[in-house]
Amino acid sequence: MEVQLVSVSPSEIRGNASQIHSLINEVNSTSKKLQSDYTQSASYWTGTASKAFQSEYNELDSEMKTLLTMLDRLESGVQRVASEVIRAEQEREEKRRLAEKAAQEALKQKQLEKQKQSQK
Repeated sequence: MEVQLVSVSPSEIRGNASQIHSLINEVNSTSKKLQSDYTQSASYWTGTASKAFQSEYNELDSEMKTLLTMLDRLESGVQRVASEVIRAEQEREEKRRLAEKAAQEALKQKQLEKQKQSQK
């Protein structure tokens, strides 16, 4: 089975986090609108209908708060992934730079040894 590597840039990952943040804002806005609608219409309901209406709204409100918490955690997690990708890229670049420097030093050393041998 062949393994395919997928490359995603930190900016793409941060773009995904930004989309999640936009979704959080939409859910917050919708939640506030529903709360306003609920407050305005609560007086229309009486008795059992009022209790059912309140119960339904409270359940929906609780679910939206849970959704917002989950989306917030998701956004934070995606941001952490972007930071880790950046850190890994920096480490990889530093290792590449050090390896290149070591290779150049080794080549210089080899050239010096050849010069010494040719002078003998």
